[in-house]
Amino acid sequence: MSQSDPDNSETIYLCGAFWEAPPTGTDSQAGTLIYAASRFTANGGAEDYARGQTSCQSLATSDPTKAISNADTYQYFAENTPYLD
Repeated sequence: MSQSDPDNSETIYLCGAFWEAPPTGTDSQAGTLIYAASRFTANGGAEDYARGQTSCQSLATSDPTKAISNADTYQYFAENTPYLD
């Protein structure tokens, strides 16, 4: 839904699927922007070690070090859907 150049923290390129996503909630426009921004070098340069909630949960268990550097991890943490106490 988005693409960003890690060394250019001023531009996020959005595709058509972005505009079809809900504004908030799981896999939302807001989450997509957080995902893309997390990849910028200036914000830590997150990688794509796992995509999707199930893969991110598995990564957190199997390799926590990679999980904290995973772009989708930031997206799902920010979306917090379903809400976690």
